[in-house]
Amino acid sequence: MLATGRIDMIVEVPSFIYVLELKLSNNGGISAAESQIKEKSYTEPFKADKRKVIALAVELDETGKGLIDWKEVDE
Repeated sequence: MLATGRIDMIVEVPSFIYVLELKLSNNGGISAAESQIKEKSYTEPFKADKRKVIALAVELDETGKGLIDWKEVDE
């Protein structure tokens, strides 16, 4: 299975690959981000990599005040 859609952010470091989906609180927030990661199989393209892949759903405040919450997503 291939990932579909567009991942918001990928951070690669020596031991990990972080796949982040960002959502504003007025656009579904953390639950919408989690659903999108799962429905679109965002971690799939990185499964062959030897590094651990971590998917994170992130909720941001729509008024620009920053991070509200985040959650590691099991896919």
